[in-house]
Amino acid sequence: KDTPKSKVKSLPAADTQRKLQPMRFLYASMRSRGPREIATRAHGAALYGSVRTKLDSLVRAAKPRGEVICCETLAEAFAWCVARASAGEAIVLSPACASFDQFRDYADRAECFQRLVREYSARVSTVAAH
Repeated sequence: KDTPKSKVKSLPAADTQRKLQPMRFLYASMRSRGPREIATRAHGAALYGSVRTKLDSLVRAAKPRGEVICCETLAEAFAWCVARASAGEAIVLSPACASFDQFRDYADRAECFQRLVREYSARVSTVAAH
């Protein structure tokens, strides 16, 4: 079942199964263990959208090990993460709120994230080819 709790619970399993390096970006639920997971597992967190300020307060109360920033949009959050990520780090989009302030639905949000990744990959490929 794809719920905020299942997303948070799936992170340690994914980390073990796929041998991922620590995460740069995690946007999680204000409920369950979301803020604590961000604080203890992420090297940094870019929080975006209408709940960013409230989530920021919860994450900071959990004493994050990495930098936390509030961004207006997903594109700004992604750019912040890319600029700070080291080779091998995963940039993870793990939304648990609807994001209706920016997207029609979850599919629209997913397409935006996929587009940002494709555009970044194309830029990196172009630079590497020259």
